[in-house]
Amino acid sequence: MGESLNELSDKTKPEAGNEEFDELRVKIARLAPGKMWFAGSRGEIGPLLVPREVSDLAEVGWSISNLVLARRSGGRWRLLQAGPVYAL
Repeated sequence: MGESLNELSDKTKPEAGNEEFDELRVKIARLAPGKMWFAGSRGEIGPLLVPREVSDLAEVGWSISNLVLARRSGGRWRLLQAGPVYAL
């Protein structure tokens, strides 16, 4: 799953967003087909739109290190960086 997130971040242009979320470690808080929410020190962030295969592989409670998201002017979160994924 970590490779899939990295591929997704490689497709995302690193433009400055209106808001940035940068955490050393987050947990997957919620999942829906094609969507992920994360829990970090600032509370819950999301949804992040992901390919269905990614959300199908993920499990609530898994940790992701070095997650960086940016919220665009339209309100949508974009993945800029994701580190290793740690299963329960």
